[in-house]
Amino acid sequence: MKLRSITAAVLVTIALVGCGTTKQQTPSSYRFDYQTAQAAEGVIRAFDDGRRTIVQFVDLDEARPTFKDEDGQGIQEVELQGQYAVLPRKYQTLTVTTGSGAEVIYAYVGKSLEPQDNTAALVTTTATPAAKTDTMDSELARTQEELRKTQAELAQVKAQLAQQSQPQPQPAAQVSPIYFNSGSSFGIVSKDAALLLARAREAQTVKLVGYTDATGDRAANQRLSRARAEAVKNWLVTRGVQAAKITAEGGGQATEGDNTTEAGRKQNRRVDVSIN
Repeated sequence: MKLRSITAAVLVTIALVGCGTTKQQTPSSYRFDYQTAQAAEGVIRAFDDGRRTIVQFVDLDEARPTFKDEDGQGIQEVELQGQYAVLPRKYQTLTVTTGSGAEVIYAYVGKSLEPQDNTAALVTTTATPAAKTDTMDSELARTQEELRKTQAELAQVKAQLAQQSQPQPQPAAQVSPIYFNSGSSFGIVSKDAALLLARAREAQTVKLVGYTDATGDRAANQRLSRARAEAVKNWLVTRGVQAAKITAEGGGQATEGDNTTEAGRKQNRRVDVSIN
C-alpha cells in the first residue's frame, strides 16, 4: 500500500508542476459553464472551449462512454484525447453514459451557445502581474522540492521491496550426531538414522564433520575423525544419496564433552551432520 500511495503522490506532484508552468503559455479559453445534479463514477466534469463541448474522465478506456444530445440522439463523431472526449459542437444538454451503466446529465448554463471569439480575452490576460508571477514561481519551487522528496522515498521503498524479494539463505538443518565406539570408524549408531537418510536424499548439500575424543595421538585422531566422516558418507551413498553433494571433513579432537570422563569422551566421538 505504501508504494501505491507514493506512486500516486508522484503523479499528483508532476501534475502540479505542469500547472505551475502555465504562466509562460497562452491563457486558457476554456469555459466551465456546465452543471449537473448528479455524479457518475469515472466522469470528472464537462466544459467547452468556445466551440465544442469536452468531457473529462478518470480513465477514458475504462469508462467506455456514449453520448446523447438534447434530442436523445447518439453522438457519433467524438474525438478521444487522453482523458478527454471532444464532441463535434457545443450542446445545451448532454447525457453521458459509461460502460458500467452510470449516467450523468450536463446542462449548459452559460449566456450563449454561439461560438465565442476569445481574441479580447487573449489581449487582456496576456500580461501577468509581477506579484502573481512571484507567487507562481514560489509555488513551482515548492512543488518541485516535494516531487524530489517523493521520488527519493519511492526509490527507497522500491529498494526495500527488491531486497525483500531476494531469496534468503536458509539455516542448515541439524540432525542428531552419529556416535562411534572408541578407536572405530565403523558401526553407524544414530537414533535418527532413518530421518538422516530421508533428509539427505532431498537436500541440496550434506556436510559431515567427524570428531574424536582426546585419547591417543593428535595426528592419529585427526585421521580418525576424517575416516569417521567418510564412513558416514559411504553409508549414505550406498543407500542412494548422491556422493557429489556430500562433503566429509575431519575436525580432530573434540572438546565439547569432558575428555576426563567416559560420558564426555563418548560425546566427542561423533560425526556432526548439517543439511541444506
